[in-house]
Amino acid sequence: MNRKRWLVTTTVVMLMCILFSMQVFFEENFKEAIITDNSYKKCEINTENYTFLLPNDWTISENNRDILEKNSLNFKDDKTHTSGLIEIINTNEDVEKFAKKDLSNQSLKYSNVKFYPYKNGILAEYDTSIPNGYDYKNNCYYIKLEQEKIAKILFNSNKIYWKEENTKIFSNIIERIKANKI
Repeated sequence: MNRKRWLVTTTVVMLMCILFSMQVFFEENFKEAIITDNSYKKCEINTENYTFLLPNDWTISENNRDILEKNSLNFKDDKTHTSGLIEIINTNEDVEKFAKKDLSNQSLKYSNVKFYPYKNGILAEYDTSIPNGYDYKNNCYYIKLEQEKIAKILFNSNKIYWKEENTKIFSNIIERIKANKI
């Protein structure tokens, strides 16, 4: 009888371990399905003929800065307290060198800088503080689009409202940007 009880107990523990490990897998896929299920709208930077897809509930405005050879879209999401911009930049520089130079030219004080390779470019993560007391977590993607063109996609999130799921939303947006040149 003890042997049967031991066998049943071992089997139940093994099944619980398998179910626990599978739960994590399904939970991640479920979160990703929720993120990708959002409706997206097309946004264009007209002078560069690029189309980007951003979530429907984000507010978007376009800026033309031809003097700097940059054209950009600004965006804001009140729900996640995230704002940012998408810029198409004309440059011959290497993406990594450009990212480091761009960050060093920033007017705000920044800290905790980390650079990561990201598919066709670089991801720069850093924190900024604004004099009125707000702290932001920044995720800035520099993506090589084609010869002499880099897309800079910056997401600024208020640290108070930061959630780790934001990075999945950002990655999903980046994936949609790369695939949408007219």
